[in-house]
Amino acid sequence: MDVKAKVVQVTSIYRASSDPIPLVLDLLRLKRNNYVAECKGFKFELKAKCGEWYTIFENLIQEDYLKHGVSLSKGDIVLDIGANFGAFTALASAKVGQTGKVIAFEPDPLIHQRLNQNINFNGLGNVITFNEAVSGKDGEMSFFVHPKSAFSTLMDSVDQRGNSGATQIKVKSRSINSIISNIDGEISLLKIDCEGSEYSILESLDKDLSSRIKQISMEVHKVPNRKEEEISAMLRKLGFTVNDSFPLTAFRGEDGRA
Repeated sequence: MDVKAKVVQVTSIYRASSDPIPLVLDLLRLKRNNYVAECKGFKFELKAKCGEWYTIFENLIQEDYLKHGVSLSKGDIVLDIGANFGAFTALASAKVGQTGKVIAFEPDPLIHQRLNQNINFNGLGNVITFNEAVSGKDGEMSFFVHPKSAFSTLMDSVDQRGNSGATQIKVKSRSINSIISNIDGEISLLKIDCEGSEYSILESLDKDLSSRIKQISMEVHKVPNRKEEEISAMLRKLGFTVNDSFPLTAFRGEDGRA
């Protein structure tokens, strides 16, 4: 255990939550039962000992996907690929306001159900969700449901982590091109956290359609037979300026910012 990191995390949770104890107990692996967590005015139903406290920490407290020049304003449209139980979805919803829209995709049927519950729990009327995977093509795909929701994936192996303990199911898949084609207006932010599917998504993304995306903020994962630097190359080929940061960010334009 990195004691210094844990101290920073605990301190940050206390600053961001009006009821920090449940999150802190889960951080310390002392929380036994599922619980409701409050953070920055949002409430979420979380599973104990599944790392979901950290999803709250990185998405809501650190706001990882809104770093390195990424910004959102009222009225913006956000496309959230890999919404999980809705931590970033909720943050984006608040940033874009009622004149904006968040379109969220989550392929795991049980997590998608929790996503909708958390959206209703927080009264997020500007969010639309789809229980579908996003990939390079429309159809049906195998999906590995992991006990820890953040690890569920379309891939056989991600970040040198196999799928031991995962359950394989079939899920509906939508291509990134068909999704963008059905969105009216400019996409202010494309957020991607899809455990390895980012390669097929960007590889298949039509260049003309990609011109409607202003900003991208995404995680890049290690998957067999692919190199992480391929992602930056794909984005540059599509006309984005890329910051090789974490998360990786890309902007439409020449100055590295939207």
